[in-house]
Amino acid sequence: GPNKTEQAFRAWRATQSICTEIKYEAIKLRIGKPGARCWYTPDYWEITSEGGQILWDVKARAKNGKPRVEDDALVKIKSAAEAYGHVFEFAIAWPDGKGGWNERWF
Repeated sequence: GPNKTEQAFRAWRATQSICTEIKYEAIKLRIGKPGARCWYTPDYWEITSEGGQILWDVKARAKNGKPRVEDDALVKIKSAAEAYGHVFEFAIAWPDGKGGWNERWF
């Protein structure tokens, strides 16, 4: 199940007026060349009130205020955004240290 940071993000996101539904690890996308065994599994799949779909990766906040994200995770989310950007929006979220959240969109 979700860790504490992921739980906090879900609770916050559910209060946003644009969010109508948010599910944990509800989707898995194949990325890379056909037949590749490489997958992108976001932490959350959100359906917005406007009918859009956002795939969220929730990250911890590093001491410098940036998201704690590995290079391979960035490659996966960028690859998924290129392949499936016509269907989903892709974003990383991490705590801003003040009770809110920062976002980076792909």
